[in-house]
Amino acid sequence: MNRINEIFEKDKSLPIISEEDKIELMIEHFLSTGPPVIKNKRKDASRALELIKSANDSFKLMRSMYLITMYTEAIMNAPIGSPELARGFASRSAALCNARLFEDSLKDIDRAMAIGYPDHLKGALYLRRAKNLLSLDPKMRPEVQEAIAEARRLMDKVDVDSEKKIDKALKKLRQKDSFSEPYKKWDSHKFLPPVPNDNPLIPRASGGIALNYNEEFGRHVIATRDIKAGETLILAKAYVSAVKVDKMAKFCWYCLQRTWASVPCNLCINVVFCSEECRDKAWNEYHDIECRFLTAIKTENVDPTDILSIKMTIKAVKEAGSLEKLKEQVDMLDSMTDKINSNLNKNVFDDTRYETVCIINRDKLNHKEAIADVARSVELLYYLMKSTKMFGKKIVNLQKPRNNQWVNFMLKLIFRHKEISHHAVELRVRKAEDHAPIRSYILIPLYGFLNHSCDPNFHKMTSGDMNALISTRYIKKGEQIFMNYGSRFQMMDKWSRAAYLERHNFKCHCIPCVNNWGPNSKLPSFMEQPLPITAKQFLAVIALDASQHVSKFYDDNLNVDRREKPDSYFLECINKFKGFLNFYGGIVSYPCQEIEDCKQALTDALKLVDDHSL
Repeated sequence: MNRINEIFEKDKSLPIISEEDKIELMIEHFLSTGPPVIKNKRKDASRALELIKSANDSFKLMRSMYLITMYTEAIMNAPIGSPELARGFASRSAALCNARLFEDSLKDIDRAMAIGYPDHLKGALYLRRAKNLLSLDPKMRPEVQEAIAEARRLMDKVDVDSEKKIDKALKKLRQKDSFSEPYKKWDSHKFLPPVPNDNPLIPRASGGIALNYNEEFGRHVIATRDIKAGETLILAKAYVSAVKVDKMAKFCWYCLQRTWASVPCNLCINVVFCSEECRDKAWNEYHDIECRFLTAIKTENVDPTDILSIKMTIKAVKEAGSLEKLKEQVDMLDSMTDKINSNLNKNVFDDTRYETVCIINRDKLNHKEAIADVARSVELLYYLMKSTKMFGKKIVNLQKPRNNQWVNFMLKLIFRHKEISHHAVELRVRKAEDHAPIRSYILIPLYGFLNHSCDPNFHKMTSGDMNALISTRYIKKGEQIFMNYGSRFQMMDKWSRAAYLERHNFKCHCIPCVNNWGPNSKLPSFMEQPLPITAKQFLAVIALDASQHVSKFYDDNLNVDRREKPDSYFLECINKFKGFLNFYGGIVSYPCQEIEDCKQALTDALKLVDDHSL
C-alpha cells in the first residue's frame, strides 16, 4: 500500500480516471520499476533430506503432530519417485504411528514400499505395518503374520544393533496391552444433510428459496414458502477455494479436508492433497496451470484473493474453451439488463458454471484499494504470462491495453475476479473460545446473492469445501434469507458492527441495528405479543422445557472433547432445538428472546459437528 500512496501523490487524478486508464497507468508503473526476475523453486533432493534430518533430530522432543508437518514439508520438496520421497513417507509413517493415526501410517508405508525402499530398512517398516494392523484390530490374521514374517526375514540385512531392536519390538507385539487406541478423527462429512433436489432453477437448493431482485435490496434470496428450522436451504461446493499459506502442508488443496498422510503435487513444492484422487481432479480442473504460476510467484508472496482470482480465471478459460469465447460470454453477461435470469443458462443458477461467478457483485472498494487491486492484477497477469502457455501467442508481453485487446480483456477480468474474491468466506479452526485462526477461504456463487444482517437466519455448516446452509429459525414465506459478514449482534455492539461494516462501504439497517441491540441486549418475550391467554400459558410450559434443555446442552459441552460423545447425542440435540423452534414459529413472531435462545443453541450444536474444530 506504500507504493500505491506514492502513486497517488504523483497523480491526483487517479480516483476519477477510467478503469482502462488506471490499467494503462499501472502497466507503465510496473514496467518502469522493472518486472521481477522469475526464479522457479523446484523439488530438491538435498532440501528434502535436510528437512527429514531436522525432523529426525526433533523426533523425541516434539509432539507427533508437529513432526508430521515437518515430514510433510520434506515430502513436498522431494522429487517424485526418488529415494528421498520414499524416505520421507517412511519417516512420516513413524510419526503417524506414534500419533495413533494407524491407517494413515499404513498408507505411507505402502507409498514408501511402492517407490522402492532399501532392504536393510524395510524390516522396520514391516514391523510398523504389523503394529498398525494390530492396533486397528488385535486379532492375528494373515496380513499381520505376513508383515511379521517379512520383518524376521529381513533381520539378516541389518546390523547387530538394528537386529536387536527389531527382535525386541517383535516380542512386544505379542503383548496385547502394548497397543494404543486409534486417534479419533472428527468426520464432519457424515453430518452433512442430503442434497436438496426440489428446486428446478437452483440445483442442490431447497424449493423453498428463490432468487429475487428489487431496487431496495438489489439481488437477494427469499423464502417462497414457510421454512422450518433445521431445513437445508442449499448444499454447495466451493467454486474456488484457497488454503491459507501457513496451512498448506495440513489441508488438501482441492477439498480442504484436514490431511495427515497427504500426497504432494508431482511438479511443485507448494501444495498437498489428501489423496491421489484429489490431486488428479485439481490437476484437470486448474492446477496444471496454477502449479507453474504458484512456483513463479512464490506462495509466500500471495494473498487469498490472488489465488482465488487466478483459479477463477483458469476455470473460466477452460470452461469457455478459448479467450475469444470467454470474451463473448463476459460481454454478453455484462450487456444483460435482467438482473438475474437472463444472465443464466436456461434461467438455471448452476453454481458449477462460471456465469454464476461472473455476475457476483464486485466489492465496493475505496479508490486506493481499487488501485491496489489493479496494480496487483498487472503483476498476476505478468506471472501468469511468463510461467504458463495459457494465452498462446495472444499475450507474449505486457503492453498498453489499447495496443492489445487481450491484455486489456485479461487485466479487466483478473481485476474483476480480485474484487469478487473479497466476497470469499473465511473458514477457521476453533482452537479455543477466543482463538480461531483462518485456515482456508471459499467462494460460493449463491452467497453473492445473500444480503447481510447482524442477525442471520441460517448457519453455514462446513465440511471441507462443502457448505450446507441450515435454517436456524422458522422463516416465514416472503422473508429474505440473510447472511452475516462477520458482525453478529450477539458478539458486537452496534457501533463496533457499524465500524466493521463501514470498511466494506456498507450501512446496516437490520432489526438489531435499528433497535441498538448488542451482546447484553434482552429481546422482547413472546409474553409481550398479542396472543391468547391460553396460548401464552401453554407456551410458558414449553419455554421452561426449552430453557432446561438449552442450559443442559451448554453444561454438557463445557470443556468437553466432542469425540467422546456418540453421533446420536449431537443429532438428538439438533433435533430437540429444531422442535422447539418450529413449535414457536407456528405461533410466535420473531424477534423474541425465547426463540433467540433456542436459535443460538441450534447454531452452537451445528458448530459442534462441522469442520470448525480440527
